[in-house]
Amino acid sequence: MSKQDDKIDTVKDFMQSKKKTRQYTIIDLFRTRTMALRTLNICFNWFTNSLIYYGLSLNTKNLSGDLFINFFISAATEIPGNCIILLLVDKTGRRRLLCGFMIFGGMACAGTILVPKDMRWLVVTLAMIGKFGITASYRVIYLFSAELFPTVVRSNGMGMSSVSARIGGIISPFIVSIGDTILVLPVLIFGCLSIIAGILGLALPETRGRNLPQTLEDAELMGRSCVFLKPKEINEVDTDSVDLNLVHGERAHLTAEDDTDKMDEHAKNGNNETAL
Repeated sequence: MSKQDDKIDTVKDFMQSKKKTRQYTIIDLFRTRTMALRTLNICFNWFTNSLIYYGLSLNTKNLSGDLFINFFISAATEIPGNCIILLLVDKTGRRRLLCGFMIFGGMACAGTILVPKDMRWLVVTLAMIGKFGITASYRVIYLFSAELFPTVVRSNGMGMSSVSARIGGIISPFIVSIGDTILVLPVLIFGCLSIIAGILGLALPETRGRNLPQTLEDAELMGRSCVFLKPKEINEVDTDSVDLNLVHGERAHLTAEDDTDKMDEHAKNGNNETAL
């Protein structure tokens, strides 16, 4: 057999293996209960973050005081919101930051319903605190969701999350328009949604210090760690029962054994042809 024939066979084998490679779609995000619930949770958090972020920015016109000063303060709150995430994201963890800032900002927004009518300045203050919290959580959800989706469906998951966020951004002006009738109602709606999303975020597994899931099976294993464990306890669970490195190591070992067997069979066939 000539070298040209060997090259042709190699190309044919490559094309056949490429055809056999599975193509993952958005449907794979919902094939199992764990992945379906996690995907819906992430999409709801994206939806809520976008809805509240743009809603609070647009709702500035309904707040008492100077319109331009309120817009300036609203934009200025994003600076510390972004900076604090850069400092804490690798120390505290993604889940704690996401849930903490969403609940913190949501409570500030929901607290506007308790403010007396003669203290409108306090409504402005609480709205700006809510804007600070939602800005911080919005930065976390980008990183957190990318680490939660396994590699084979990460682009699909992030695309679906982004679509959910755009839907929230579309709905936000309609909620803000309610403020023309009831002044504090939009901020109250934003606060309640933020608290709900923050609580649901506790069901997501922590990804700090862990390997990214490569397959759907890896993502399933990541989700088996207890929701309310502390970071130290989570690491112990990962070491004892859910070590993705061992899983990938076993796969690599099995693949190497299969390659060795194929090489041995090829060598035997070559010897038989030579003997004939």
